Amino acid sequence: MLETSGFISQYAEPQNPHRKTLQILGLPLLACFLALGIAREAFGHGGIYVTRVFTSYGLYTLVPSYGISKGDKEIRIAGLYSWTEGKNTNIVFENSDIKGNSVSASASWMFFNRFGLSLSGSVLRASGPEPLDPRSPLGAKGNVTARGSTAAAAVLIYLIRRKHFQLPVIIGGSKLWSSADRDDKTVAQGGYPDTWNGSGLVDGLTPQFHYKNMSFTWYLWLSRHIRDTHESLKPVIASGEHPNISSYTDSLHGLEFTYDPWNLSLAYFTPSAGVQALALKWAYRL
Repeated sequence: MLETSGFISQYAEPQNPHRKTLQILGLPLLACFLALGIAREAFGHGGIYVTRVFTSYGLYTLVPSYGISKGDKEIRIAGLYSWTEGKNTNIVFENSDIKGNSVSASASWMFFNRFGLSLSGSVLRASGPEPLDPRSPLGAKGNVTARGSTAAAAVLIYLIRRKHFQLPVIIGGSKLWSSADRDDKTVAQGGYPDTWNGSGLVDGLTPQFHYKNMSFTWYLWLSRHIRDTHESLKPVIASGEHPNISSYTDSLHGLEFTYDPWNLSLAYFTPSAGVQALALKWAYRL
């Protein structure tokens, strides 16, 4: 069992007859989920697009703290601040300046040293200016107010567990609800409401390192692949000009630093689809 200063202090993993099986199955399962999750680039109006990306950051709380072992239960609470980086070519609307705040909560149960389950949920509110869809002749810029929430469940498979290093694989599913509305008074019908509901797969590989009273989690990748999207868009552009949205992928890449005596973590996620984020997380092991 392994505890860092805030949790455990000695590592002595008992022999597990399922160890080899989990190691053998972990990477093929991850590869299958990646293949199933391959998605086309999605379009949509900028507010709803970045709202969808913003909600994906809450998924990072699916990953437990370093050293969680058989029989452990852990809860985590995080606050996140996300923002667009300005000009980006992956979003239909460039030069948007949308900022969001979200809260995420999660819980994990470890049934074996190398196998566990995580559940998470998050809520988001974001706002900021964005240009109007370039296909519109109005060309105005309005303010967007967006809301979103996401829920996820995933199994945890630890391919490697050592005193100073462990390698968990995350495989599961997610449900998304998001909405965005513009206050642009120049738009016919007086606004630009858009809602998305979708569900799909979650997968990830997040190496974790431990040194003295510090831990580090490298979000090498943590992705959500939505393949079942239902969009409702108020018709403010000509019929048939808005692309049909069927699938997309959101990927997180970042680094988390944890000060183990306080069970407190700070994470930064590098720009993905024009969005980046900072997060502060607290964990408590039961």
